[in-house]
Amino acid sequence: MNLRHSLLYTAAIVSVGAGASAAQASTLSATFTTGAVAKYTSSNIGTNANQTDTAKLFSELNITSVTISQTSTFSTWSQGNDTAVTVTVNRSGGLSSLTFQGTMNWVSSSCNGNGCDYIGITMADNAVNDGYPALGTNQHKTYILQFSQSTLSLSSLLPDNIDGSANFGNAAFSALDAFGGDTTAPVVTA
Repeated sequence: MNLRHSLLYTAAIVSVGAGASAAQASTLSATFTTGAVAKYTSSNIGTNANQTDTAKLFSELNITSVTISQTSTFSTWSQGNDTAVTVTVNRSGGLSSLTFQGTMNWVSSSCNGNGCDYIGITMADNAVNDGYPALGTNQHKTYILQFSQSTLSLSSLLPDNIDGSANFGNAAFSALDAFGGDTTAPVVTA
């Protein structure tokens, strides 16, 4: 299994009630070990998040991986722009993990059915202390999560050119559904 990125699918059985049939709820998650954190300026969270500046690679912030997860009754990622996810940031150097709510908000401009290089996650809580420098008025953070199949060097785009498209559509969800650095098809277990 490629440890650079992994896609884990798990499922839990949810009892509806005594004598009733059970519905299957899946927790879908994707772990990214390559990416960056950047800021964007807007009076509204999520607006213009795809126009980043002052990006810092995960390695600069002691981030070892970022996992996004979503609970669903389906075995694929939910469709739609601004889809809510739980974000877990794992860090090195004895720093504790961070967990917060985020939104899948934007994608690399290449994410048009021909593959995706990365997706952008926004969050409402700028107070998450992940090592990124303090933000000013109307500034917000976005996490840039790079897919393992991408050959793009994020460091070549630092600090102000890791931008993309605000159209988080079917191509991005297809990339998430197929994501798995070891090319093994996702499996849902009950």
